[in-house]
Amino acid sequence: MSPCEAIAVILDNDSDVTTLRSDRFYIGLNMVPSGKERPYQYCDQRDVEEIRHMTGRTGFANVVFEIENYADDPATCQNLALATRGALDQFKGVVVDDAEEFDIKYIKLDDESHVVPVPIPGRESALAVIRQSYRMMYFRNPATV
Repeated sequence: MSPCEAIAVILDNDSDVTTLRSDRFYIGLNMVPSGKERPYQYCDQRDVEEIRHMTGRTGFANVVFEIENYADDPATCQNLALATRGALDQFKGVVVDDAEEFDIKYIKLDDESHVVPVPIPGRESALAVIRQSYRMMYFRNPATV
């Protein structure tokens, strides 16, 4: 399970978030397909750093990921961003999806910004966008990596 997939599990199990966006959560480097109903969220991993010591891997890693919240009005976008922060900021624990486990040591909000949507030819845009940047430390058993 990737960090963004673990985030999807956390947010999909938070009723405050899903009440606002239903199951509309997208992961990866690809753009969200046009015509998707809003509000929705998009998660992208930006950076990962494995923590090592002299004998090799420790199993710990730091990752930076961003969540973009898209909505048709600023109030809904703000509420979705606040609900997301409530679900993620200071989270720690094991996330389970099917048979996979992802051991999160902490998640911390690093930055939040309101983004002015710029029209891109061939792509729909929302009227309100809030980008949240988070830092996460997680553990994976080095023997299984």
